[in-house]
Amino acid sequence: MPKVGCALCNVEITIENDTDEHVIPNAIGGRKKIKGFICRSCNSKTGHQWDSELARQFGSLCLLLGISRAAGRIQPKKFVTTNSEEVVLYPDGSMSFARPHVTRSKERIHITNIPKGDAQKYIRSLERKYPTGKLDVGEGSTYLSGLLRDSWSLGGPYIGRSIVKSALALAVEYGVNPMECERARGYLLNHECEACFWYYYARDLVVNRPYGEPFHCVFVKSDPVARQLMGYVELFGFLRMIVCLSDNYLGSEFENGYSVDPLTGKSIELVVDLESVSRCIPEVSDLEKDDDNFREAVNGVLSVAYRNYSRRVQGKVVNDAIAHALENLGLEEGEVLTSDHAKRLSELMMEVIGPFVMHSLGHRLSAADLKGFTSAYPDR
Repeated sequence: MPKVGCALCNVEITIENDTDEHVIPNAIGGRKKIKGFICRSCNSKTGHQWDSELARQFGSLCLLLGISRAAGRIQPKKFVTTNSEEVVLYPDGSMSFARPHVTRSKERIHITNIPKGDAQKYIRSLERKYPTGKLDVGEGSTYLSGLLRDSWSLGGPYIGRSIVKSALALAVEYGVNPMECERARGYLLNHECEACFWYYYARDLVVNRPYGEPFHCVFVKSDPVARQLMGYVELFGFLRMIVCLSDNYLGSEFENGYSVDPLTGKSIELVVDLESVSRCIPEVSDLEKDDDNFREAVNGVLSVAYRNYSRRVQGKVVNDAIAHALENLGLEEGEVLTSDHAKRLSELMMEVIGPFVMHSLGHRLSAADLKGFTSAYPDR
């Protein structure tokens, strides 16, 4: 059996140093893994540098969409509202304020909006700061009084290298020798090397695009006549990139693809048309950018993100309402639920659901409500 070298450092891959490499990082919903691609050392280095930056930049979107991950949890994220409130959103739809609200009179200190899980820490801190004051702890506000704000800064060399690595992984899985992918390896290994990928919105290359559904897609295709090995990577259904792995390809004709629904982790079948752009790769960076198509793609995924998160918020409110009702209904173990109990149960549930409904009527959530998301092209 021929020896296989790491696609990045070219060290021989053995049983001891081989690893499972995600074609698309699991942190953003990828599932497919391949072996015999990069060694353990390169996997660790690129994961901590390139892939973690990719996950960080998409952190807000992963949280709002509710991305499915095989390992680890989506982390809570702090947002600032249009009313300058600092809040922390959690994947399950719950929320807490990032900082407590403290009011102080001559003899009393009143604290509300304590961040989730930090009550005792803040209370001890205030007791040390105001040893002679009487401390009152209240629940404070439950809902936001403003709209969410966030800021994306997409792109940069780390996210670019993570993207190119995904395309290279799929080529190597098919059987391509990574040493034949000189454009990709040059960019991945040499920080001074020119980027070998371009954001592309001149036209839609996904033939059977599932509109309104976020997806990840990696596709590679060779063109022996043009001596090109090229790829296409699309993340979340809006970040679209053409990759040139080699412009001196001497192998056979082939194509290989992987697409996944990041909300479920299930593979999907997509068709990517790279034929029409395969022979203009050297000039693709000069193609006119279509900002309208880019903004439309971003707004589409934000609409889905808000819809998904709103559903989780509603589910959390209903579950909390049921728990509140059962806790305060006063039923004894084994007692039969009567019509009076059912009426009281509904009343208790509405104590939780009612304020949420009234708040929601005045603060309808839509993609247009999110202030500060980038509408400009990412940098390379």
